[in-house]
Amino acid sequence: MNLRRQLLILIATRLVLISLVSAAVLSGSGFGPSASQFMPLFLLVVYALSGIYLLFWKYTDRPRDLYYIQLLVDLVLSSLLVHISGGVDSPFSTFYVFIIVYASLAADRKGAILAVSLSIIFYVGTAYFRYIGSELPDGATNSEVLYRVLWNLLGFVAVGLLGTFLSERLLSARKELGQVKLIHDNIINSIRTGLMTLNLKGQVTSLNRAAEEICGLTTADALLRPISDVFPASIQETITRSDFQPASRPLRIEFWFQRTAQEALFLGMSCSPLLSPDDQQLGYILTFQDLTEIRTREEELQVKEKMAAIGQVAAGLAHEIRNPLGALSGSIQVLQS
Repeated sequence: MNLRRQLLILIATRLVLISLVSAAVLSGSGFGPSASQFMPLFLLVVYALSGIYLLFWKYTDRPRDLYYIQLLVDLVLSSLLVHISGGVDSPFSTFYVFIIVYASLAADRKGAILAVSLSIIFYVGTAYFRYIGSELPDGATNSEVLYRVLWNLLGFVAVGLLGTFLSERLLSARKELGQVKLIHDNIINSIRTGLMTLNLKGQVTSLNRAAEEICGLTTADALLRPISDVFPASIQETITRSDFQPASRPLRIEFWFQRTAQEALFLGMSCSPLLSPDDQQLGYILTFQDLTEIRTREEELQVKEKMAAIGQVAAGLAHEIRNPLGALSGSIQVLQS
């Protein structure tokens, strides 16, 4: 998944999350009066920023810069919300965790480290300015507040490490999958036999390069078109009416295919069911070759064989005619003598 798409998902996820949190706060679910008073303005700011982000997302050619801007703004807004809603006891401290998670998934290891470092700085700064010269929450001691701060910081680091690990594993899996797909595509496109797959409705779902050359179509032109738009309609009827059994041999069809108004090809086609791992039929696999040259040679050979047979018959007739003529000639010579 590229960064632009990740940014779009991030913007949408942020809107959904803030909307749900705002609904919970405004319903009086134990977030405190300060958060309830501040939340409408906070919600308005987030919605306005999301609109600005979407405009930048649409027109910018530097999505990574937009990512870092969102990261910084999210940290500032989260710190402000934590400061207003109770400091170290604020339930909105979990927003830092969400920021670290999306930073780990959307960026590389450096981005995740940056997110963790900034989260620690902003959180410690928020806690410091929240309690400097003020009473501690609920009569807590300095050591208790420090313990809560350190515990949250430890959570930030743990989430950052876990997110980075999962992100790197995901990136590695994507690379491996991409390599496997590349090898698969190269193999399929290197085969000189036409290969085409259909869904159960008889619509084209894929074809290789040889199939494109034989049919005179591109994948984009043929995708999801009925097979009857590519080959004669009788081919689709034959395929869809066939009762394929797991151990049955592939269906074999030979037919003339009008590739263009001036060119016709004689194709040999085999059809097999496309099966899922649990042997459920998903569609059909068609493999076909251009047999025009072979067909032409066969017809020429048949003509030559017919001409040879006619020649043999003619030679036999000539021989049979020559025998009685020879006898007559001999008899005439005897009579003359």
